[in-house]
Amino acid sequence: MQGISPGEEAAWKTLAKAAPVDVCRRTLARYEVSFQRYVLRVMGDDYEIAPQRRTIEHARNLMIPLDLEFRLMVLSYLTNATDTALSGRLVQCHQLRGGDSFFRGAHRLPVQDLEARFKKSPQLFRDACLSLDGRSVPYGDAAVEVRVLPKLPLTFVLWVADDEFPARVSILFDSTADEHLPLDALLAAVRTTVKRIVAHSQEG
Repeated sequence: MQGISPGEEAAWKTLAKAAPVDVCRRTLARYEVSFQRYVLRVMGDDYEIAPQRRTIEHARNLMIPLDLEFRLMVLSYLTNATDTALSGRLVQCHQLRGGDSFFRGAHRLPVQDLEARFKKSPQLFRDACLSLDGRSVPYGDAAVEVRVLPKLPLTFVLWVADDEFPARVSILFDSTADEHLPLDALLAAVRTTVKRIVAHSQEG
């Protein structure tokens, strides 16, 4: 694989050595023995991950760009997710372990992209999020929980702009998020999802 980063290289090696039954138990992926690959649900679509070939492909062969952040998110999840079940308790990024110091500066959550795109369009925001295996939840002017990975739901909450205040978006995590992904991979997951939300809002 050309241009592979050290982090991606390490993740592929770890995944190749892992027992599929263990990976599937922790991540809720499934393993296809005949193809020697995992099938993982990501934002409503199935992706096939073959450790020996070091490939990640959309199961229906859709030409969706799979950039470095997407690949690191998937590989990090498959190698780091634990047996811990979702708690259902929502927290902000700074409430995760180490989050207060990590999610700053260049590592801030990319909410400004969503605020600029959906500042007065709650229905467009809702529809774009729902298209990514989302479900509406009762927060703000519009809010959707997107199941990014089987054990990583992200809740996006929009407050639309008015005469007094600009638009505002919050991104909330299940309190167990840091047990399934390290913080840098969590940030990659957020960035990946935000890009997909914006892209889906522009379709058609």
